[in-house]
Amino acid sequence: MHHQSLGSNSYVDFTYGSYDQVRIEAAVGGPIAEGVSARVSFMKDKHDGYVKNAIGPDLLEDDTIAGRFQLRLEPTEALTINLFADWYKTRPVTSGGAMITGATQDADGLGIPLPPGSPTGFGYADADGDPYTGAFNYAGNFARETWTIGGKINYDLGGGYSLATVTSYQKLDSTYAADNDFSPVDIGVFEQDAKATHFTQEIRLIEDDGAFRWTAGLYYLSIDGNYFQGFNLSGFATYPRADYRVDTTSYSGFAQAEYDLSDQLKLSAGIRVTRDEKDYYYSEICEGPLCPILIAPGTLAANGVTTDKHGETGFSGRLALDWKPSDAMLLYASINRGYKAFNYNAGFVGQAPLAGFRFKGEDLMAYEIGGKFELLDRRVRFNAATFYYDYSDYQAFDQRGFNFTLFNTSAEIYGADFELSVHPGMGFRFDAGLALLHTNVADIPIGARIVDRKAPQAPARTFNVAATKDLDLGFGELSATFNAVYTADFYSQLTNAAVTKVPGGWLANARVSLKTMEDSLELSVFANNVFDKARKIFSFDVSAPPLGGAYDTYTQPRWFGAQVRYNF
Repeated sequence: MHHQSLGSNSYVDFTYGSYDQVRIEAAVGGPIAEGVSARVSFMKDKHDGYVKNAIGPDLLEDDTIAGRFQLRLEPTEALTINLFADWYKTRPVTSGGAMITGATQDADGLGIPLPPGSPTGFGYADADGDPYTGAFNYAGNFARETWTIGGKINYDLGGGYSLATVTSYQKLDSTYAADNDFSPVDIGVFEQDAKATHFTQEIRLIEDDGAFRWTAGLYYLSIDGNYFQGFNLSGFATYPRADYRVDTTSYSGFAQAEYDLSDQLKLSAGIRVTRDEKDYYYSEICEGPLCPILIAPGTLAANGVTTDKHGETGFSGRLALDWKPSDAMLLYASINRGYKAFNYNAGFVGQAPLAGFRFKGEDLMAYEIGGKFELLDRRVRFNAATFYYDYSDYQAFDQRGFNFTLFNTSAEIYGADFELSVHPGMGFRFDAGLALLHTNVADIPIGARIVDRKAPQAPARTFNVAATKDLDLGFGELSATFNAVYTADFYSQLTNAAVTKVPGGWLANARVSLKTMEDSLELSVFANNVFDKARKIFSFDVSAPPLGGAYDTYTQPRWFGAQVRYNF
């Protein structure tokens, strides 16, 4: 009997980096008896906060530990059982860490940035304009723990047929709280907790022999989620808070087939029918003098208790054609229909309108054509693709101050992706990529107008380059890599308010590694964000009184590190 064990590539990996980062990763695995193998892996990552706090603990630290156990059983030639258990925990660490800058509002109530150094609506101005320093009277708190157990069973039925089942159960518990004004002023703290369980079960019948191959199956998903949101305005003795629950049951039936029309031409087709049923409960209370201001009439919060039971059926499908005229060329075209289930608004402590607390499922028609090419004896690889996405009932995520609302509208997205990899020899490799993107989300209410807007966090251009040089030293191989990514301007919120425009910019990383002792030992040094660019990645419009500002979030500052890995 032939057995295939879990990977026996065992290793220990240790990294020490900036902000006293200590990361340890290790795994050991292999056969432990006839037809039985196991693998255990472990990770711990801890570092200090990299946003310096003048009046308390530094923010955005990490203290994460995780483990995974896998067991593979092959009791017969036809039966394979893979079992696993995961555990992931982030111990309580500081959170938040954004920078607040002064902003005012235009005639439509959208934020306009004020000159650097301008005070916010409550009179606070960041002293040095450095996003990695600040004065936070509340250092925030984040903690999360998940554990998952599951397994996959494969049974070879003979004649090219096999049966597969996949089962998974996960439990999540997380808490989050952050200084909501990112200043030394005692205004408010935002709190958000989640407790959820996920159970999935899938069964597939597979026929993978010959020119016609197919898979058919059933899928079941159950999510029980309990959530809490609070906005503790201790400076104003006001505390709106909400408990809500969404229980989801989803059933799917699916089938997919591939047919070789010829040695060069392959046709693929698939369909999936999904039924989603949800049970929703929302309850809000508010105590304090600002409640009449915070809770507008007609909102979910003002309704007190809201319940709903609802179900929808959605369809997904795929039709694709692959043509491979030679080993060095692949051309393809596909039409896909996608479906994203309906859901509910809870928003920032229930500020969403009651009339739209449930939004419909989203449908997408996606069209793509592309090609993959290898040239000059495979020294050059070039991939290109163009796509068009047509959404109906697009689930638009609209943030207006502390009102977070999802609603249905229409949208279109189209673009193209290009990838180039060149191996000229002498240990050199060069890579480049370009992504072009156009987005349009229709019928967004701005002031008294209904207008179109660009989708949030969708830069029109993204460009990446990388260069690698490998050098054989005799006793080992030295490898040096430099890569950089340019992201064009984009808006971080659907309103496209001026204050939410994130300027384009570069981020670059470098790494040098030495592999020796027949590749069993690897020594590396690296620098992420090597030029120490304070690269903004999100800007949140809170220009309305009393905050009168914008929250700006940045990538990590320059991060040096040294790494040792031993494979055995």
